[in-house]
Amino acid sequence: MSKKANATDAPPSKRLAKSERRDWVRHATAIRSVYCRLFGDDEHHRFTAELKNISAQGLGLVCKFSFNAGALLELKPIASSDQSLPQLLVRVKSSTPQSSGDWLVGCTFVRELDDAVMQAFV
Repeated sequence: MSKKANATDAPPSKRLAKSERRDWVRHATAIRSVYCRLFGDDEHHRFTAELKNISAQGLGLVCKFSFNAGALLELKPIASSDQSLPQLLVRVKSSTPQSSGDWLVGCTFVRELDDAVMQAFV
C-alpha cells in the first residue's frame, strides 16, 4: 500500500513558501474602517467593515458577510483625520469564514492605486 504525499509531508520551508507566496507586499493600514456596499446597489445594503491590510494589488476586509467571487464592492474609507480619501472599487476574489463568525474577504482593485493614495492608507 503506497502513501500519497501531501503538503504537510514537505519540508517546513517548502510548506511556508507555498502558503505565503504573494505577488505584492501586504501592509497594515492607518485607516481601520470602511463603509461598503455592493456596486450599483441602493443605500439599504450599506455596512461597515474592518480594513485588515492593503497592497498595491488589493486589500483584505473583515466583515459580517460573505460575497461570491467576482462581486464588485464600493468602499469609502472612514478617515480619522480631515483628509479626504477616494472611494475605491474592488472585485471580490475570496471569502473565508473566521472563527469569530466574521468573514475575511480578499479583494483586488478594479483600478490601480496611485502612490499618493496608497501612502494615505499606510
